[in-house]
Amino acid sequence: MASAKVLYNLEKTMNTYKELKKKLEMLSMSIIKIRPMDGNNNSKITILDKLLEMDDMLDGLDEKEEMLLRLVYLEGTTFEKASSTIGVSRATAFRMRDRAATKIYEMKGRIYVSMPGCV
Repeated sequence: MASAKVLYNLEKTMNTYKELKKKLEMLSMSIIKIRPMDGNNNSKITILDKLLEMDDMLDGLDEKEEMLLRLVYLEGTTFEKASSTIGVSRATAFRMRDRAATKIYEMKGRIYVSMPGCV
């Protein structure tokens, strides 16, 4: 069973992921400049690096676990709808989330990918 701290860090990471994707879209689709983070003048590369790091974090999960995390944390889908989409019960979806968070923590030794100025 995943601890509350591990689940909190999973949610924080996924929120960071959403924010990074939004910033990357803004950088790619407009002339709006985003203030550099941590003194790095190339925010786009920094954002891409962090997005890749987070994608790597999701590697090792089975397909349904990854889909559940993406649906709930990135697309804002409820656990009820996400569980229905992947074909499991709501209770099973919560257990899958706990298992996924535990797997990520065990594989990576941490969950949260810190990104100052993004959350």
